[in-house]
Amino acid sequence: MSKRVCIEVGHGGSDPGAVNGSIFEKNINLVVSLELKRQLERHGVEAFLSRKTDVNDPATPFFQRLAGMKFDVGVAVHVNAGGGNGFENYCQTNNIKTASKSLCQRILSEVSAIAQVTTRGTKENANLSFVMLMNNLTFPFSYLEMGFIDNPADYARFNTAEKQRNFGVAYAKGILKYLGLAWKSETGGTAPIATVPAPAPTTPTALPGVFYRVQVGAFKEKKNAENLLAELKKKGYEAFVTGPVDGWYRVQIGAYGKKENAESAVKGLGAAGYKAIILTETLQEKLSVGDKV
Repeated sequence: MSKRVCIEVGHGGSDPGAVNGSIFEKNINLVVSLELKRQLERHGVEAFLSRKTDVNDPATPFFQRLAGMKFDVGVAVHVNAGGGNGFENYCQTNNIKTASKSLCQRILSEVSAIAQVTTRGTKENANLSFVMLMNNLTFPFSYLEMGFIDNPADYARFNTAEKQRNFGVAYAKGILKYLGLAWKSETGGTAPIATVPAPAPTTPTALPGVFYRVQVGAFKEKKNAENLLAELKKKGYEAFVTGPVDGWYRVQIGAYGKKENAESAVKGLGAAGYKAIILTETLQEKLSVGDKV
């Protein structure tokens, strides 16, 4: 019986994920995931993607569906933000932590072999929202953060489709190694870009001309912004810092194509004790009333 792998392709549709100008995480995730799927299937492994195109794909419902399914392993493909440097991954902290950590470390080892890519190790944090979702699964799972989209030096390591597919290959090698399957070199080289029907990483797709950022704080001192960023990331939010713009470092969470999605995020932050406002990407116009931190 063939091995089965599930792949959560982070964000999509009206949710771009981490953003750096016109570069959207969702597009990078799709390029990487399609190559990962291709490589696994080349080795006789069944690979299932959460999405194959640029469509809305909320993580929570996907993980809820997975909870009742049987796979040998699973991964979530994401890109980091927040000004750091390097690849990192997260393991489960439940009763299959040992197996999950083994999967993570095999993938980490293969990523380390990519030229000029630095790594930050395998991490454990049971308080992160996505780790809680992973802990509901009964098979080993690894949450992969390819690098920091808002760090120019780090982004240079995955700023083309070819470089992104290299990560897909490394992820596949790590998964295959965990599954006990030998890597088979391709004849004729890697498939051409045309076989990966993902939008170019610098092309904003499925988003209107204006989309909405959720801002949690704005600070004159960068250190204060970084402190809030660390606090939010510790609680599982995919936060990042922009600026300085007009002397302010802004701590933001997400960018949405629909205002109602941004408003829902603001309400959730409010319930968690954070005051947030919504800004447009282009005009930095306040669309809801909130207090500047």
